[in-house]
Amino acid sequence: RCRSGPTDASSSAASDVYERQEKGEAPVVALFASCRASTNVFATLCSSKGPTDAYVVSALASWIWELGHPRVVIQSDGEPAIVAMVAAVRARVIADGRAEQVTCQVSPVGSHGSNGAAERAVQQLRGMARVYLDFVKERTGVNFPAKSNWWSWALRHAALLYNRFHVRADTRMTPYSKMRHRNYAHAARPFGYVGVATRPGSHLQE
Repeated sequence: RCRSGPTDASSSAASDVYERQEKGEAPVVALFASCRASTNVFATLCSSKGPTDAYVVSALASWIWELGHPRVVIQSDGEPAIVAMVAAVRARVIADGRAEQVTCQVSPVGSHGSNGAAERAVQQLRGMARVYLDFVKERTGVNFPAKSNWWSWALRHAALLYNRFHVRADTRMTPYSKMRHRNYAHAARPFGYVGVATRPGSHLQE
């Protein structure tokens, strides 16, 4: 019997992250998730609560696909908006056919322990994102309001680096190595790194 995960998904503490970051601004909601089996984490900013943010639904579904579990339980708190979003993610994963079984589960009311992994991910990733944005601010003098796309990029970058390089004390492995059975062997650029790229096919229009 395989019950891979479950994959915890919770946005219960996300709005608090940005209310504290910029006083006087409207709350901004983010989605954090953690896979219990592999300890992989996920984070991104949400333009709205619920299933109307197509990017967030697609991004979380893609993250679940990459985990590679044949059976997944997506656990969240009981807030109607996140329950609806989780249902949309489940439908997306099932439609793609990359998991044999996907079920949704709501945590008991007042049970923070049920979503403990996601709660810890909130603390870890928001701290990393703040460090990245402070680094860019020091170099550019630019302030980043709560709704800035830079916050979303910083959260996603934090999750990427955590998954690839954070060695957990309990497993002595990174989430990446636990999931893929090998270490991540590529270099990582600093957040805000300036890169130059050529658009594919651009030379044909010269």
